[in-house]
Amino acid sequence: MKPSITIKPARDNSRNRRREARKAERAEKENKSREERKAEILEKGGLAAVRGEKAAELAVAHEKTEIDNNSGGDAMFKVVNHAHQRNPKKKW
Repeated sequence: MKPSITIKPARDNSRNRRREARKAERAEKENKSREERKAEILEKGGLAAVRGEKAAELAVAHEKTEIDNNSGGDAMFKVVNHAHQRNPKKKW
């Protein structure tokens, strides 16, 4: 009687194949989201309409709150001198 060889399904240890599979999966998700976004833009009336909406949103000025008024300025415009930026001849 011949000994029968059974081939068991094993994990594919090829790192490259796994990486390619992940890459393909990511590309598929990207394409799907791109198609959804495209449909959403067309539903709104095209790219010009979406840009118009964004421009309208950006045109609204930021209203200062009490915290902004009391803080003495916007954190985005505050200059911070780090140790490597300071002049060593100057006193702190």
